Amino acid sequence: MLKFCQNLFAEYFDLAELSLKTEFEIVTAFEVFEHLADPLSEIEQILRLSDNVLFTTEIVPDDIESFKNWYYLSAETGQHISFYSLDSLKYLARKFGRRFYSNGTTTHVFTNRTLQSDPFVAPVIREPFFLRKARKYVRRHDQKGEIQMDSLIGQDWQFVKDKLNQR
Repeated sequence: MLKFCQNLFAEYFDLAELSLKTEFEIVTAFEVFEHLADPLSEIEQILRLSDNVLFTTEIVPDDIESFKNWYYLSAETGQHISFYSLDSLKYLARKFGRRFYSNGTTTHVFTNRTLQSDPFVAPVIREPFFLRKARKYVRRHDQKGEIQMDSLIGQDWQFVKDKLNQR
């Protein structure tokens, strides 16, 4: 059961309908942690469902100027209310008896397992010949400026912010 709204899109996937002893191999929480009003109690509830949580949330910038202009604040909508540093996520993992793994920016894991290798560090494996050649081709043409794949995320976000601020 969702606390603040009716469950319209996952009608038959409501945790309230499951046995209290239900456990999952892993819980995924993509772009959820920044919405938690009480992170300690809510993360504790998540960890009751699984020993493993794979989640995404942006790491807070180190300096105040970057923080003030950080797109993730989402001040126009007020939906992002909890922010985390790597140290705060490490603290939470320790508090709940979990190990913490992270790519250092957006994707993180709390687990009770000691993993043999860091899941965010790819092992060094020689790629197949054709893949190496394709990467070299793309890199060469990218350096010449022949391949341009500009992201529109920043422009789209600025457009939305400008519209919201015109209210």
